[in-house]
Amino acid sequence: MKRLTREERRRIQRRAANIRFLAFVLILLALGVCIGYTAAHAQNACEPLKPQEVSQPSPVDDTPQEPAEQPAEDYSSLDRLELIGTFTATAYCPCVKCCGIWSEDHPSRGEDYVQKTRTGTIPEEGRTIAADWDVLPKGSEVVINGHPYIVEDTGSAVKGNHVDIFFESHEAACEFGIQQVEVYREAAG
Repeated sequence: MKRLTREERRRIQRRAANIRFLAFVLILLALGVCIGYTAAHAQNACEPLKPQEVSQPSPVDDTPQEPAEQPAEDYSSLDRLELIGTFTATAYCPCVKCCGIWSEDHPSRGEDYVQKTRTGTIPEEGRTIAADWDVLPKGSEVVINGHPYIVEDTGSAVKGNHVDIFFESHEAACEFGIQQVEVYREAAG
C-alpha cells in the first residue's frame, strides 16, 4: 500500500472541500427556487385577474331598476332541480382590482356614481352572478352549492361554462378562489 505524500493529501482535501462547497451552493439555489416558486404561486392565488379578464359590467341606461328578488326556496334537496352542467366558478367584488373602471372606488368616478351590473341592478352578495349570456341568459335563476343566484352581470372573461360570483369584500372573493361547481335550475313541470 502506497503512502500519500503531504501534497497529495492536501490536493484530495481541497478537492473534497470544493465538492462539498459546490453541493452546498447547489442545495441553496434549489431551496431558493422552491421558496420563490411557492411564494409566487401563493401570491398569484389571490391576485385578481387582469382587467380584461374580470367581470366588468357595460354601461346601460341610467334608469334605476329595482334589484331582482332573491328566491327564498329551499334547495337542500336536488329532487326539484335539473343539472345544467359543471362550470368553473370564480369570484369578484366591487373593488377597482376586480371591476376596474366600473368600480365606484375608481378615481375617475364621481361621488354620485353607483356601481351597477350589466342588467342595471346593484350587485348583491348571495344573489348576483355574472355568466356568459349565450350559456345562461340574463335573469336566469340558478342554484350553486344549494344556494340560488340570479344572472345579472356578464364580463369579458366570463365565457362558456363559467360563472363569476359576486362578494362584498375582496378577501371573501380571494378566499372563494376558483372552483368547479355543478350548476342547477328548477326542473320544468
